Amino acid sequence: MSTQYGTESEALFLAAKDGGGLSRSTYLILALAQQMLAGGVIFGWQALLPVLYDYGVFAESCKESGEPPPCLKMRSKLALVFSIAGSANAIGGMVAGLIMDRLGPRVARMFSSLIVLCGSLMLAYAGPESLMWFPGLACMGFGGNGIQITSFHISNLFPGNEKLVVSLIAGAFAASASLFTLMRLLHDGFGWDMRTLFMAYCGVCAGVLLTSVVWPDKPFTSPEDLEPLPQSNEDIIREARSEDQSCHSLPMDSDAYATSRDSSFHGGGDSSW
Repeated sequence: MSTQYGTESEALFLAAKDGGGLSRSTYLILALAQQMLAGGVIFGWQALLPVLYDYGVFAESCKESGEPPPCLKMRSKLALVFSIAGSANAIGGMVAGLIMDRLGPRVARMFSSLIVLCGSLMLAYAGPESLMWFPGLACMGFGGNGIQITSFHISNLFPGNEKLVVSLIAGAFAASASLFTLMRLLHDGFGWDMRTLFMAYCGVCAGVLLTSVVWPDKPFTSPEDLEPLPQSNEDIIREARSEDQSCHSLPMDSDAYATSRDSSFHGGGDSSW
């Protein structure tokens, strides 16, 4: 496919060069992997609830009513933790978009990854009655949406398949909810406690943060939005010669040529007299 840049592949090469020189497949694989590891993790909260019940999170609330845990007040507090995290997830997307416009997708992605890491650290050291469950999960939701927002521009590297790439990114975001299910399996099958589970996840978040360093400084644009390449002197000379040859090759109308010749002849005769 030919474009104003010569070929579509040349335009994509320029876009990738601005982002650090990595291939578009590498950017896509990296985006999907980071999404699955730290994107929408909080939406698997329901799968983690049995582990939280065993850990006795907010179990003291059940003493007031005399009910055995998990009582209504205990479940209500855990539901409130998720509600706040869901709201933070929506706000995180807006904040990441603002940072992306001002400082670029790399800074926005590293900021979002750092927030997720901080949230997982809070949950790792949160006690059963600690209030850190609220800001901890909220930070994970806040940063997770930012990772998704800074991934969408990757679709511009795949002309004609932009919708497919966006769908893959959204699917990876949803698939990340299975991480809490994995934590539950590790707890039930291997006896991992809450601190061990979230400290291991902190290592995952640290890996996401480190790999965000290779993210582009500027968002990728489609080939149609890229600025045309400057013409070299050889291209300018070649175009000038082709235009000159086309002018000389134009046929002249015979009647116009005869009229011009007669007028020149008579004009010359008048001037001689």
